Amino acid sequence: MNFLATTATDIFGKITPPVGTPNVADPQEGLVRIANTGLSIALVVAGLFTLLNLIIAGYKYIFSGGDAKQVAEANLRITYTIVGLVIIVIAPLAAAVIGIVFFGRWDAVLNPDFQPVTP
Repeated sequence: MNFLATTATDIFGKITPPVGTPNVADPQEGLVRIANTGLSIALVVAGLFTLLNLIIAGYKYIFSGGDAKQVAEANLRITYTIVGLVIIVIAPLAAAVIGIVFFGRWDAVLNPDFQPVTP
């Protein structure tokens, strides 16, 4: 067997995707799917981090023992956490508004269809 002249098909055979997997022949569509998955994961991680940060700030507030400095730090952390949560919520909404205004679809920014524009 000559390994220098073999291809991946010769070694592994024909590889087919699992049943139910969409056929993504266009590289741009595959890139969009990867970006959408990454954004979804990032939003979930950011939301979990926000929840954890809010819980930690609540514990700091409860166990401050009346110390004004610790209460102020806890209040500041709660404020920053809520501001971060607002940013996490507004980002996809802003993308939807931009999609509606410029493209007529709410998901145009996060799920482009790459269709050529006809004049």
